[in-house]
Parts: sequence; structure tokens; C-alpha cells
Amino acid sequence: MNTDYIALPDAAKNAGITVDKARHWANQLGVEITKASRVRRISATGGQQLASMAALVSGGRSPQEAAAILLATPCTIPVQSDPTPSLDTAIDPILSGQSDIQQAVLAIAESFRTEVLTVRGEVVAVREEVARLATDNLVLAKQNQRLLEEIQSLRKCLDYKPAVAPVIPVAHPMVPAAPPRSAPTWASSFHQAVVETQEWMRGVLAPFMGVFRRG
Repeated sequence: MNTDYIALPDAAKNAGITVDKARHWANQLGVEITKASRVRRISATGGQQLASMAALVSGGRSPQEAAAILLATPCTIPVQSDPTPSLDTAIDPILSGQSDIQQAVLAIAESFRTEVLTVRGEVVAVREEVARLATDNLVLAKQNQRLLEEIQSLRKCLDYKPAVAPVIPVAHPMVPAAPPRSAPTWASSFHQAVVETQEWMRGVLAPFMGVFRRG
């Protein structure tokens, strides 16, 4: 058995990462992955590079930055013959994962708190707007009632018809009341016309009557 190579699952376990992540990081580091008896293997040096990259990423580096650092710095970590990780190596990734989860939960909680405050502010604004509209509606209702009362008052004024008392003629106490005049008849009208004609003729013939008397 060649001791210069280590199974990829064991290398991933030593680094505290998944097998898929170990395969991806190995490609970034240029570590060759071989396959023997259906088991993928990498060199012991590649396994140490994966562990170093995991430590850098846990320290806050991105995988790209960690790969660039490891590619620029030769690996001087001695090869361990015992592939079993120490207790600290096994616990550090767990604690780091828990820290990442805690930070993610805190970020989600802060985002939710911000959204709740925003919604609460919108609810308060809507409540104030509803109260203002209710006040405006009450004022309009009072104005409408006053206008209706004024319209009814004007309508009563227009419909009012004062009672007119009948006029009764009153006779003067010193002047006897004139007897009622009857409608003129044909005979009275003819007599009146004859009298008027006689008066007119007297007026016309009066100058000539004096001449006749002197002659």
C-alpha cells in the first residue's frame, strides 16, 4: 500500500469539510485526484493543503483567497502517518460551523426585526389616516345636515301663502250709501242719446236764434 496517498473521504474528514467541498478545493489547489478500487485518493501533501485551506477559511478568508495563499506558499507541514484527527481538529470546524449558523440566525433576526418595525410604522400611518378620514367624514355629515335644514327652511318660505281677508265696503257715517246702480236698458240708453243730441243742437243753433229775433 502506498503511504504517500490518502483516501479523499479521510482527507475531507481530517480537514473538517465534506467530500464534495474537498474535491472542489483540490481542483482549486491543483491537487491530483486518483482513483483506485473505486476509492478516490489524493497525495498526503494535498490532504495537508486541504486542512490548511479549511483553517484559512475558518479564519475569515474566502476559498479563492485561501487557495491563492497556499499556491503562493510551499507546503511545509509534515505528513502525519496517523490519519486520525485530534480532538481540537475535530471540534474547531464544529465550533466554526456553529458560529456561522449563529451569525446567520442573528442576521435573519435583525432583518425580521427591521421588517417588523417597518410594517408597524406603516400600520400606525394607516391608523392615523383612518382616524383623519373619520373626523373629516363627521364634519361633512354635520355640514350636510345643516344644508338640509336650510333647504327645508327655504322651501317652507317659498310655500307660505298668507291668508287674505275679504274687503268689506264700509259706508261713511255722514254720507248715505249710494243705491246700487242697475245695468242700463235699451230705452234708457236711447233717451240719454236723444237728450245729448238736443243739447248739441241748441249749442249749434244758439247764435242764429238771436239774428232771427232782431229781424
